[in-house]
Amino acid sequence: MESDEDQHGSEALEGSLSALQLEDTTEIEEVGDLSTSQLDTSAVGYPHDQSFQVLELPRGDLDSLPPISRSLYEETTECERKGWERRHQGQEEQTDDDRWTFEQENKRQALYRALFYPRSVIPKPDDDVDYIRASELLVEKIEEENRGQSFRDCETSERPAIFHGVFMHEDVCSRADVLEYFGNGEWGVVKIKTSKTSFGDNDAYESLAFPVYVVKHCGIKVTKAAAVYANRDFQIQMNEAAFFKRDDLTDVIFRGGVLQVLEGDQNAPKSIAHVQSVTSRAEPPPKIVVPSCKNCSFFQDCHARKLRHSIWELIRLRPERFEELKKITLEIEEIPSSFKLSQTNMIVKQSVITNSPQIKEQQLQEVTFNASVTTLSSSFS
Repeated sequence: MESDEDQHGSEALEGSLSALQLEDTTEIEEVGDLSTSQLDTSAVGYPHDQSFQVLELPRGDLDSLPPISRSLYEETTECERKGWERRHQGQEEQTDDDRWTFEQENKRQALYRALFYPRSVIPKPDDDVDYIRASELLVEKIEEENRGQSFRDCETSERPAIFHGVFMHEDVCSRADVLEYFGNGEWGVVKIKTSKTSFGDNDAYESLAFPVYVVKHCGIKVTKAAAVYANRDFQIQMNEAAFFKRDDLTDVIFRGGVLQVLEGDQNAPKSIAHVQSVTSRAEPPPKIVVPSCKNCSFFQDCHARKLRHSIWELIRLRPERFEELKKITLEIEEIPSSFKLSQTNMIVKQSVITNSPQIKEQQLQEVTFNASVTTLSSSFS
C-alpha cells in the first residue's frame, strides 16, 4: 500500500474554487485532476467510489445480512419495521440527487485533503486484502512508523492521517472521512459535512458519533472528534483554506452523552445493540402508524394496499389530530361525523364517499370572476 502524497499537490488545487457557489446547494466544480467523478452505483443501490466499495465488504456466506451502516441505523431508530425491511430487502435505488450529493462530498473531501493533510493516505485494497483490512493495516503502519512521536500540538499538515478508511465491528460498518493520528496510539475522527453549518442537535451529532463508535470498538484508541463544514462567510477572493471551518466536538461526543447512547444495551432504543437485535430477527417488528409513514418507501406494503383511501390523504392534519384519528380508523370514509375535520378535509371525505370530485362553488365563482376581469383588462391594454 503506497502513499498518495505524490498524487495530490498543488496541481490538485488548480481551479478548485473557480466555480464555487455558496448557496444552499454549495458546489465545488473542477477540483483540478479530481474533477472527474469515480462515482458508480452497485447492483443493490449502494453508492460507492474507489474509497468505499461496500460490495467488497466481508459478508460471510451469501445468506448473511448486509452490515449495519449509519443510514440503516438512522432508519431503524426512526422506525424499527423500516430498518428491518431495509436490511432484509436491500438499499433503495440511488437517485440523481443522491449521486450528485455523494459526488460533491468526494470533491470536498479531496480538496480538504489536498489543503490540510499532505501526509495523508487512502487505503488501497488488492486481490489479497479487502478494504477493511487495508484500513486496519494503515493504522498499524502509521502507529509503527511514528512510535514515540506526538502530533497533538502541530498543524494538520504535519499530522499523519487516513482518508476514507472503512472499519467494521461485528456487523456494524462505517467509513471515517478522516482518521488523524495524534501520536502515542491516539486517533481522532473527523466528519466533513457538505452544509455551511456545524452540528446543532443530538441527531446530527450521531453522524459523527457513529464512525467514532465503530473505529473505537475495532480496538483503535479514539480520543478526539471534530466536524468540518463550509464557511458561510467565504468570499471567492479569500485564501482557499478559508472555505473550511472546523469545530472540535470531543467533549460533546465523548462526555456529552452522544457516544454513550450508541453504546447502550439492547433495551436502549437508540443503541447499536438494539438496532443489531431488531434488524437481525427472523420476523419483522410490528408496523407503526405515524404521519411520516406516507413518505416511506415501504408505505404501500405496510398500509396503503390494504386501504381504499387512507387518513394520510387528508390535507395538513395536525399530528395530535392524526394520533386521535388513527385510534378510530385509518379509512377516510369510516371517519365518524363526530370527529371534527377542517372544511378542506370535509371536501376530501365527501369526495371519497361519493367517489367523485367535490368543488367549492363559491371559490369557483371567485376564480371565474378573477379570470374574466383579467381577460377583460387584457383586451383593453
